[in-house]
Amino acid sequence: LLLARAPVVCSHTLRAAALTEYLALLEELRGAVTPPRAVLRAIISKACRSAVMFGTELSQAQCTQVVRELVGCKFPFQCAHGRPTIVPLLELSPADGPPAP
Repeated sequence: LLLARAPVVCSHTLRAAALTEYLALLEELRGAVTPPRAVLRAIISKACRSAVMFGTELSQAQCTQVVRELVGCKFPFQCAHGRPTIVPLLELSPADGPPAP
């Protein structure tokens, strides 16, 4: 295998160790089922950096679009790092408890 330059994924340059590890995995498994860890880290970082951040104000249309897109996610309540992606929309006081039957 001859590389002309270091591979870049989501503006992250893969180091030789990451590439060597992935090539060993490909050989061991005779084809990999997942990307190398270095590639996953780059994708996860890119996903979080481009996500809607806490405190960002969204219009109702933007909120609707975000919810529609979350419906298609495997884990819609956490980011790729495992952090929660939901926030309370309102706070109930004890006086606002459930209605009487």
